[in-house]
Amino acid sequence: MGILILLSRHLVIYFKMKAFQKKKREGRGAPRRASTLNITGVGEFGGRDGLWKIMPVKMVIPALLAILFFILTIFSFLIPYMEDALMDKKREMIYELVSTVHSTFSKFEEKEKSGEFTREEAQKLALEYVRASRYGLENQDYFWVLDADLQMLAHPFPELEGQDVRGVTEPIEDGRYIFVEMTKIVEEHGEGYLDYIWESTEDADEIVPVIAYVKRFEPWGWIIGTG
Repeated sequence: MGILILLSRHLVIYFKMKAFQKKKREGRGAPRRASTLNITGVGEFGGRDGLWKIMPVKMVIPALLAILFFILTIFSFLIPYMEDALMDKKREMIYELVSTVHSTFSKFEEKEKSGEFTREEAQKLALEYVRASRYGLENQDYFWVLDADLQMLAHPFPELEGQDVRGVTEPIEDGRYIFVEMTKIVEEHGEGYLDYIWESTEDADEIVPVIAYVKRFEPWGWIIGTG
């Protein structure tokens, strides 16, 4: 912004000097007047409005275009940088959140090993923990849990719980099989990210891009995810 102000001031000074020189040439011999040139834009040229009348349009337009180009150049670099920074922050956040749930599952599994809980009791408590866990704006973001057979064990959409979700696809034409893709990720890497399209948590009729993070909980063969 400082560069733009400086450029504008130089343009104003330049055109006032040119106008002053022209007027001086036309009026040689006439009595000189004090304060003929006023750098601040107030003087015999009628202030700022008078200056615009003497500035050639063909010289003003290129200057304005140069300023506009400068602004557009700044935004063309700034906006993508901000988007990348936000995406990196999102990736880091969902990684940490899934890792926290994974650690909590490990605690339940340790209690199963110690005999404090049966496996059924430990798993029931783990799923209740997932269903109750929310985050984000107005707690609209959530976690889900799948078993090795792609049965949905925990999900905020009640119609999905207990269902085989291998046939669930993105809500677009030729959409991918979302949970099948997640299974591929954990089978190959144990954990990882998946970008896909899904229904908005605010409006089921709206579809939005989603980035999810999934991680296998090996002792029970479960997949924990959020996005």
